[in-house]
This record gives sequence, C-alpha cells and structure tokens, in this order.
Amino acid sequence: MDSSFEAGNVQIQFINESDMTIAFKWGYVTIENQFAKIDRMIFNKEGIPRLDEKPYELKGKTQKSENFLFEFGSSDCVTLNFDEDGNMRYPTKAKVTFIDLEENEYSCAFTDISLFAKGDVLHKVKKISCFRRKDRQT
Repeated sequence: MDSSFEAGNVQIQFINESDMTIAFKWGYVTIENQFAKIDRMIFNKEGIPRLDEKPYELKGKTQKSENFLFEFGSSDCVTLNFDEDGNMRYPTKAKVTFIDLEENEYSCAFTDISLFAKGDVLHKVKKISCFRRKDRQT
C-alpha cells in the first residue's frame, strides 16, 4: 500500500443467519453530521478496494468481527468540521454497506460514532484555523 494513503479504520461485526455463504465484492462507509454526508470506499487489509478477485466470504450461520480500512483524507476532516487537535466537534453517525457478488446490498442502521484524526491528515484543518485566528486579530 502507498505510504501516502490516508485511511480510517473501522471494525465491522458480520452476522450471517442464513445457511448460505455470502461473498462480498466491495463496500463503503457513509459518515454524516450536520455539515456533510460522505461515502468512502472500504478497503481490505492490503489496501485493495474491490474484492472481486478474492471476495470476503462469510459462511452460513456464522458471526465474526473484522477490521477494514476506509478512505479518509484531509478534505474529509474539513468537510466534517474536525478541530485542529483532530477531535470531532459535532455529533456524527455512520453506517456500513457491503455489496455481494450478486449485487445484493447489506447495510446496518446509522450508529453514533466518534472519529479521531492525527498527523498529516489535519494539515488543511490547521491551515483554516490559522486563517480564522488571523481574521480575528485584524
């Protein structure tokens, strides 16, 4: 995976109550607050967004928890109104959606979340905060 890749981490709890194996070929996370609603592609641990070649399989009558990455960059921090320390300032919720090989869609209900950002992903937020401070001083 490219070292400049900016991503978030999400833990997903899968429950397959059917007898059939489900094979997911891709997914996305929807993040929403009063400022924005964004959809970001979910990646497997190797940073591959589409799982067509090696679908993520969930056998029938099983339950498991798995960590995935999702696209999340500096513009997302601005759009969702993070503060310059990387904290969310407003209530935010998210849901995850996966698509199987037959184009069926599986998703959960929106859940309240807390995101925290650190490092270079905050450079745009810090730049905007700097401009706001300068405006207040003049």
